[in-house]
Amino acid sequence: MGFILVGAVTAFILPMVGPNVSAAVTDVIEPEARSSGDALVRVFEYGGSSTAPLISGYLANAFGLGMGILYVSFTTLACGVLFTVLAFVMPKDILNLRKEMSERAEALKQQSSS
Repeated sequence: MGFILVGAVTAFILPMVGPNVSAAVTDVIEPEARSSGDALVRVFEYGGSSTAPLISGYLANAFGLGMGILYVSFTTLACGVLFTVLAFVMPKDILNLRKEMSERAEALKQQSSS
């Protein structure tokens, strides 16, 4: 029963992560650095996606299939907890970036009008 519960929660969380992480990077990083930020997100995302089957396969062989499934489920839940924490931290960063972009826009307006 535990596998079904953890698997259901994981299946609910997992599809929401990818698009929201990309949007979050766009919301908090200045335009000049967004491609680098997005590249770092992809490195960790694809690195985790490529190593998770190896680790879970090893755990399944060494300790049984249940341990492999639990590894994937709990690491995904741990990421969900971290993203929840980010939901409380990021609004300040978003406001700071918007302020910075507004200041840049004003500077460009003044520069073009003179």
